Amino acid sequence: MTGSELKTKLCSTKKFLPRYVYTNIKTLGDSNGELELCDCLLEFLKAYIVIQIKEKDNDSSAIFQKWFEKKVKKIAKNQIKDSIRQIEETNYSFYCEEKKLELDRKKEFKYIIIFDSNQYDDNYEKFYLTHEGIEMNIFSISDFEEMLDNIVLPNDIFDFLEFRKNFYKQSKLKDNPLIIDELSTDLAMFGRISSDIQVSDYFIMKKYLIEGLKVEEVYRFNYIVNNISNALGENYDNTLELMMSFNRNEAINFINLWDNACENARKEVFVLPNVMHDKENVFLCFSKPINCSIDLFN
Repeated sequence: MTGSELKTKLCSTKKFLPRYVYTNIKTLGDSNGELELCDCLLEFLKAYIVIQIKEKDNDSSAIFQKWFEKKVKKIAKNQIKDSIRQIEETNYSFYCEEKKLELDRKKEFKYIIIFDSNQYDDNYEKFYLTHEGIEMNIFSISDFEEMLDNIVLPNDIFDFLEFRKNFYKQSKLKDNPLIIDELSTDLAMFGRISSDIQVSDYFIMKKYLIEGLKVEEVYRFNYIVNNISNALGENYDNTLELMMSFNRNEAINFINLWDNACENARKEVFVLPNVMHDKENVFLCFSKPINCSIDLFN
């Protein structure tokens, strides 16, 4: 799997806008010549996710665990350390598809290693902490794809990485523990979680179903954001970046705002729009009823 192939997978989920998915980023300014920052980069309002990919040759006879130790825990780890060095060097410039990429070094950075291997041990190490305190999340490509399918909002990926890390930390301490979780007054979980997809199912159950949030409604939000992105072009990056950072409740609130605007569009007279806002931003959905004059609407 290449960085470009990963970009295709990320964009095909319809949860990440292509304009915020970068691959094969080149770094200029080093005395040794051109460098590569990473295989793939995801950009959010307040954070980046740096992704390195390692592919096991199908013809390789290497035992998975030995290959994993060398290629993932050593080489990919060192590549991420080098990515951090490049990011911290303020005299470096970054380019993606021959266009300059302005990295905001004040944002938070998260790191993911993805490995692609036909055969692997399901109990591979899911999370690695370096001596310098750098946190690295590790996924097989199949587990990564299933996670992408399961998360609902782009911003869910941050909550899921933290949820997954904490889950495996606890599992490691208790050696695949029996999960007993009273999720609500009507629902309790009793059993063992033995795969990464089950961890992401558990995450959705905890963060959506128990909170009474309808997954289908939040999927509508992704659909609307994708259509807004296609309609507006590249001149509204701040707005789209903000929407990409919405949490679950904010997405639901926006859907309500949108539905209210659709209702107002069917009315005979102009209705002032509802508003959603935080301390810094305000969203309004204006509707022009069919019978409302252009002058009045303007």
